[in-house]
Amino acid sequence: MNLFGNLTEKRRLLRDRYFIRAIDFESIFETFFVSAVISILGIRIFLELTNYPQLGGGGLHIAHMLWGGMFMLVAIILLLIFLGRPTKTIAAVLGGLGFGAFIDELGKFITSDNNYFFQPTFSLIYLIFVVLYVTFYSFGKYWNFSKKEYLINSLEYIKEAITIDLNEDEKRLATYYLSHSDQNDSITITLKDLYKKLDTIPESTPNIVTRVKNFMTNFYLNLIRKKMFKIGVNVFFIFKFILSLLLLMLSFSALIQVFILQGITINDIYGSTIELLDLFASSVAGVFIIIGVIKMRRSRLEAYKMFKKSLLISIFLVQVFSFYQEQLSAFLGLVFNILILIALNSMIDQEKLMMHKNQNLL
Repeated sequence: MNLFGNLTEKRRLLRDRYFIRAIDFESIFETFFVSAVISILGIRIFLELTNYPQLGGGGLHIAHMLWGGMFMLVAIILLLIFLGRPTKTIAAVLGGLGFGAFIDELGKFITSDNNYFFQPTFSLIYLIFVVLYVTFYSFGKYWNFSKKEYLINSLEYIKEAITIDLNEDEKRLATYYLSHSDQNDSITITLKDLYKKLDTIPESTPNIVTRVKNFMTNFYLNLIRKKMFKIGVNVFFIFKFILSLLLLMLSFSALIQVFILQGITINDIYGSTIELLDLFASSVAGVFIIIGVIKMRRSRLEAYKMFKKSLLISIFLVQVFSFYQEQLSAFLGLVFNILILIALNSMIDQEKLMMHKNQNLL
């Protein structure tokens, strides 16, 4: 027992010294993954519309995989040189775009004839995305944040006060992090006093991003007071699920008719498999919507989390399979889902802040 206890303590000390996590890392990784999906689908749309042009000449072809590497390099350089959460967000977008451009050419490097159009490529890309997402998700789900991590994440908001400003929501969140750190630590005590004194420091003029964020926050707070708000949210997600399911069933029935009239080929079998996977993924997304509707009666936050899982499944699974069949509609559907995800993330953040206020933890 002592041996295992010592090993656990050593791992914890090593983690707290060299591997301090950002508490909001999940939203950053979602930005990275969504950017990667946009990159892949955007490239495929562009190449289809322009009849697959080649950049280069004289026997040279500059593959977009190289542009992907350049974007990822820029993202790494930004993280190495600059501090602050805005830089991290920009790096996540650029890194995601670069990774998408890189992984999009996977088919060229797993086939003997460098076949970019190798059909199972999308399935392999999907598998890579799922493994990466589940791996990153486990960092927060099965590995609790330590007191030191809470302390350091609270310290990050001091940078916000220096570089931009520190609004009330950010200050509450920073204080909430402090409440989960070591209360006897001298730095914790100092930071608590510092955040109290920040009230006397006049805020700088909010930039346009801050003003838009404040407007959306007030709009949401007024909206949730409406009696029909919960019903409206439920109806929206249920309608979205039913519509996507109907479209998939119509597409699948059309494919069955082709089988009956023209016979079955290898490509038809692969296409029907994609249809079935698409239908299955949409059904799983629908299950989370139903769970969210049930949870809405007790907690908006828990319902939003279920709706968010449904959206992530739609983005990472349904859209990828849909893109195989119809590129333009899949791309438009992706943009629509991303806009909903952005709005839903903001709603989740607001619910968390209100929950902290109600619990008097801030």
